[in-house]
Amino acid sequence: MIQPFADNPGAREFVRGLRGIGTTLLSPMSVEDAVAAILQAAAPLLPNARVSILLQDVGLAPDDWAAGKTAGELRLPLHVGGRVAGVLTVRAGSPERALTSLERELADLLATLAVVALQRHRLEHTAMTDSLTGIGNRLACEAMLAREMARAERYGSRLSLAAFDVDSLKQINDRYGHAGGDAVLRHVGALARELVRAPDAVFRVGGDEFLAIFPETDAEGAGATAERVRRALQGWTPPCTAPETRVSASFGVASLVREEPLESLRRRADEALYEAKRSGRNRVKVWNGPSG
Repeated sequence: MIQPFADNPGAREFVRGLRGIGTTLLSPMSVEDAVAAILQAAAPLLPNARVSILLQDVGLAPDDWAAGKTAGELRLPLHVGGRVAGVLTVRAGSPERALTSLERELADLLATLAVVALQRHRLEHTAMTDSLTGIGNRLACEAMLAREMARAERYGSRLSLAAFDVDSLKQINDRYGHAGGDAVLRHVGALARELVRAPDAVFRVGGDEFLAIFPETDAEGAGATAERVRRALQGWTPPCTAPETRVSASFGVASLVREEPLESLRRRADEALYEAKRSGRNRVKVWNGPSG
């Protein structure tokens, strides 16, 4: 006879495990780490079953799930944002064994945890993503800056910034409307994201203002990447504008010096950007001290 869920010692142990994993999921982590934590918690509590989580839009209709259930296997869709974002599968440890009702209840709880983790990741991604360009926004930028500054202070590692903005965006907006300006910003964001390689990252931090963060990189390396972006951008003609319209950007690069506060590093990157503007725009300037 199967014990009721609440009276089953294994179930009570699982609930205690749920509390622990719930606390873990409150900590900042990637969705992959959250799924790994859920699977780790499930392993000792479902010793006679195999649990897996597939994270992708599987494109199955609800009827397919009913057809996919067998005595020895249970597949549960993970619904997030009105779509199936993944599948949690529980299989009996041997082909001849059927899953118990307790194992099925525990699978439902695991699926709920996985959905919570996915929903949190989706909300965090939305909150930290610029809706126009699809790259990180100011909030995401500040979070990465805090992490990288702490790492640089702890390990003495290098860190560089490149502040840049679009030359003459106001004129494009004035002549072609915000649709033209938005097309420029989207293109700049996509181009920078393509050319700024992980672990480096680029963010839109204002109207036409962008900031690229380069961990473990000196000013020369950051300047070289900025120059690649500048060259790839120059001469591009936005859609819905006159053929003679050309887009360019100016860049200011600065590298962290020992025991320097973040505000000082950002100020120096901005000063280098202003110098690039004063020098004629469409260029990269590396901070080498105050201009005279």
